[in-house]
Amino acid sequence: MYFLLEKQLLISFIVELELLGFSKLEPNDLKLIKELLSHCQIIDIDPIIKEKTISIKQKSSLKLPDAVVLATSIRFSIPLITADKDFLRSNEKLVVWMDLS
Repeated sequence: MYFLLEKQLLISFIVELELLGFSKLEPNDLKLIKELLSHCQIIDIDPIIKEKTISIKQKSSLKLPDAVVLATSIRFSIPLITADKDFLRSNEKLVVWMDLS
C-alpha cells in the first residue's frame, strides 16, 4: 500500500459510513479510522452517481453500498482499489484488486 503515500485519497461517503458504523469499535480503532478519514476527500452522492448506481444495480449482483462505491469511481474516473473480489465481476477497468492474504 506504499504506492498510496503522497497521493490524494478519495472515498465515497458510503465508505465513511461503513468504517464508522462498525459495531463495538474500540476507541483506538475509532481514532485510527478518523485519522485515516482526515486524509481523504469524501465524495458525496450526486445525481450522476445515483443514476450510475441504479444502472449498476440493474445489471449486477453487487450490494447497494458496493454499487455506490463503483458508481463513484466511474463518475470521477478514479481507480477503485479493493480487496473485495465481488468488484472483479463488474469487469470495470477502474477496479484494482489487492490481494491482502
